[in-house]
This record gives sequence, structure tokens and C-alpha cells, in this order.
Amino acid sequence: FFSLAPPLNTTYGTRCQFSFSPSSSNKLDGYKDWMESVTSNWEENKTIAQLSSTERNRYGRSKPFQPTFLFVIAITFLSVIALWFLYTAVLYFNEKQKRKQQQMNRDATSVSGENDDFFETEEASVADKKFTFKSPLDIWLTALTKYPGLFLIASLAVTCTLSYLGIEASNRTLDVNVDFATYLAMDSDEFVFGDHFDAAVDFQKETLDEFDDICDVVQNPDQSRRHLARFPQQGEGMNIFYQSPEWTWEKGANVFNAASLYAMKELEERIKEHPGWASNCYQVFAHAKLQCAPFWSVTDRFFDSDGQLKDIDSVLLDMLEEGLVTMTDKYFSVENLASNFTRTSIYLRKGVGSDFFKDLHRDILWPADLNHEYPDVTFSWDNQEVGELEAYDAFMHDAYWSAGTFIVVGILVLLKIRNIFVFMAAMTGLILAFPTAYYWYYVHFEIKQITILNVSALFVMLGIGADDIFLMVDTYWQAPVILGPNAHPRDRMKWAYRKAGMFLKTY
Repeated sequence: FFSLAPPLNTTYGTRCQFSFSPSSSNKLDGYKDWMESVTSNWEENKTIAQLSSTERNRYGRSKPFQPTFLFVIAITFLSVIALWFLYTAVLYFNEKQKRKQQQMNRDATSVSGENDDFFETEEASVADKKFTFKSPLDIWLTALTKYPGLFLIASLAVTCTLSYLGIEASNRTLDVNVDFATYLAMDSDEFVFGDHFDAAVDFQKETLDEFDDICDVVQNPDQSRRHLARFPQQGEGMNIFYQSPEWTWEKGANVFNAASLYAMKELEERIKEHPGWASNCYQVFAHAKLQCAPFWSVTDRFFDSDGQLKDIDSVLLDMLEEGLVTMTDKYFSVENLASNFTRTSIYLRKGVGSDFFKDLHRDILWPADLNHEYPDVTFSWDNQEVGELEAYDAFMHDAYWSAGTFIVVGILVLLKIRNIFVFMAAMTGLILAFPTAYYWYYVHFEIKQITILNVSALFVMLGIGADDIFLMVDTYWQAPVILGPNAHPRDRMKWAYRKAGMFLKTY
């Protein structure tokens, strides 16, 4: 990582000479201090990580044991298994002691030979009765069907408590990550350090660019030093890509045609007339005053001062002569005066934020694309803030649809089971599923943001939950056919849970 950093004692600048003075030789030490604070003493921690546990204790940096979530789950599971073994062992020895007592009673009451046949028959029946081990599922089903009210209250108490703790831990906010580029990003300490270091290098590059801009002002005789304090810097930008509406993957189409060029010009004129453009645009000095810089675009080249279209082929030849090939596709050449696309770049001044691009997206770009206001050209745009805004709009759209889906699923469940109490219990379980899962997601696994993929899981959760409800209810209704019409509801529930549980495991 350190090898990527430009040397701090190097003379910078191409026209103006900027360098650190001898009195500022401690800048290297300050930079190193910053690196250590970012990495939390990176080299020291790396050395300690390579030591054995005994050596770490000697080093004085051993940390006390902190149980993880998986450790708690494992201990809980082992505790349940241990209790089940203990319970089964107690039942087994009690049954063995009972049989031994029965045998002693038979021996004591056997006084005549005429009762031998009776005792032989009873002894055979007792021997045929083998001890039956009860699994944890048997014990749980017995408790569930014997005390259903207690289980209902306990389930609601646990899920509501976890939901409340999760919501409070996140300060009652839901942080949605709409930056798709970070979905597959690595989050280890090494990569976090690399990201911080790259940010520091980028900051150095921006500083050098500012030096060059100031140098231009200093060396230009038409600009005085009073311009230095307010010399505008280029900030955030947006790219607008244009294509012909006739373009397809199988057959290309030239975007440099009269109809498309007029549409491109009209759209860019609308952007320049937007109320926020003049106060947010990237500015340059022209005619001894600051003016909005023209778009980095080829559109204006095709029109004269009166707005009349020039000869298209002549303009394209001029573009080739000037080397403006970054605004076209790779096939653009003298023999092929055409391109499948072109682009326009718009820049704001540094420090004004990106709210203008959001307003531009809401007021012009999105309505124009949605309503097909420019049928002679197909356009799209690229900007991080606008992309996150669109992703957030998609997130809210899906969230509203999930609420509608929840209502539809609720109606279908009610029509199926035709029992208000069971319906309320089933829908309460579906509602509490998301905040309960969010508690484990946010608190224990320390994942502080949810993604758009998590929102799509709402539909999956509703679908699987409704299927489980239907399957359980149908199996319960089928139980009298197998167990008999007079079967007790507890026996029907046990049988239904065993039977439906085999299918629920497949979801």
C-alpha cells in the first residue's frame, strides 16, 4: 500500500513549481501518523495476528474471550440435546425399576400352580411392551398441544421483544444501501484499509489539480490575484448518452442524423434553461467575467449561430481532424462517418452538491423519457447520486407493492381457513417475521444496511408463509380421515405437525 503513494518531497506542477519547504519536513511524519490512525496500528496488529496464543499473552495484547452468536447457538443446541438425554435416561430407569417391581410382585403372589398360566400370559405381555424413546420433537409437540395458550404468549413476547430491540438499535431508521457497486465489495480490514488509502491518494491528486488551476490564473496576465479566492473548481458531473431509436443489437443505426441532432439540441437547451443551472454550473472566465462553461458535447458543432443545421459530414470530418473520437463509438472513421452513440458531459462547480442533478432528473430527464417527449432520439444518463435516487424510488415502489401483496395474501388466507382467530395468528406471524429477522441481521450479525435484494425477500417471505399456512390447515383437516372422526384435536395437531413438517422442511 505504501508503494502506491506519491512521494511527499517531490516538486509538483508543470508550469508553476510547488514544493514543500525545508521547514515542512515533518509532513512525512504527519502522513505516517495518519496512516497509523486509519489502520489502527496496522503493522503491529499484523505481527500480533501471526503469533501463537502463548506469545500473544507475553506480548500483552491478548483479548478476553467474547462469545459469538454462532457459539451461543451451538451451546444452546448442545444444552437441549443434553437435557433430552437426561430426560430419556430418567424415563428409562424409571421404567426399568417399574418392571422390576412388577416382577417381584408376581413372584410374591405366585402361590399355586393353577395360576401359572395366568402369570405366564401376563409376563409375556409385559415383555412385549418395549420402552419407547421420546424424541425432542415428541416432547415439544406434547407441550405445544397441552399448553397452546402459553406457547402463543411466549412466541408473541419473544418476537415482539426482538423486533423492538432491533428497531431501537437502529435508532428507528432503516438504512437502505442503493449503491449496487458495493453489493459484492469486500469488507475485510485489508480492503477497508485499501479503500482509505485510495481515498487519500485521490485527495492528493485533487490537490495537485487545484495547484494547476491556480497556476493558470497566476500566469494569465488578464487575471489578477483577486480571482484566486473565487476561482471555480470542477465538481460532480453527469453523462447523457444518445442513440438513434432505430438502433438494435442486431442492426446499428447512426445517431448523427438531422432529427436526432435537433432532439439532442432541444434537450440540452432545456437543461440550460433549468432554474438551478446558472447557480450550480461549472464556471470559466470568459470576457473578463465568470460564465457557465459549455457542455462537453458535439451537439453545438452541428448548428450555426442562427440555430440552423450545418452539413453533417463536414462537421464529422472536422471532429476526426481534431481527434474527438471519445464522443463516438470505435467504428467512427473517415470511411465510416457514423456512430451508434454519442454522449454529452455536464459538470457542476465544486462544492455545490448534487441536488441540481436530482432536480434535473425529476423535472426534465425522467418525465421526458417516460412520456417519450423526444421520439427521434433515445437517451439515458449516468450519475451516482441520480442512480441512488432511482434505486431508492424502486425500493419504495417495491415496498408499496409488498404492502398490497400482504393484503391480497391476507384475504386469500382468510377465505381458506375461515377462522378469524387462526387468521389473526397467522398474519401476525407473517408481520413479525421481518422485524424479528432484522434484529438478528442488525444487532448480532452487525449488518447495518439492507439492500434491494432484502426488499424482494418480502415477496418470498409472504409466499412461503402463505404456503405453510395452507399446508398446515389442510393436513389438520385431513387428520380425522386417518385417526378417525372422534380424534382429539391434540392428536390431530400432533399428526398434522408431523405430516406437514416433512413438507415444510423443503421450503
